Amino acid sequence: MTSDLVVGVTGFLLTILVLSYLVGDNALFRFSIHVFVGVSAGYIAVIALYRVILPLLVRPLLTAPLLERGLLLVPLLLSALLLMKIS
Repeated sequence: MTSDLVVGVTGFLLTILVLSYLVGDNALFRFSIHVFVGVSAGYIAVIALYRVILPLLVRPLLTAPLLERGLLLVPLLLSALLLMKIS
C-alpha cells in the first residue's frame, strides 16, 4: 500500500465521519473533531519550534557574542515564566 492510498482513505473516512453530523451529534463526529484538533495543534507546535524557537532563540544563544546572549536571556526567562503559569 502506498502512502498516497493511505492518506486518501484516511481523508475519505474522516470526511464521512464529519458528515455524520448531519444525522446528529454522535461519537464518530466527536472523534473526528478531536483528531483534527490534535493534528492541528501538533502541526502548529512543530512549525513554531522549527521556524521560531530554534532559529531565533536557541541557535543565537549558542553562537552569538556575549552581549547578545545576555539580551536573549530576557525572552527565554519570560517564556519560562509563561510556561510555569500554565502548570
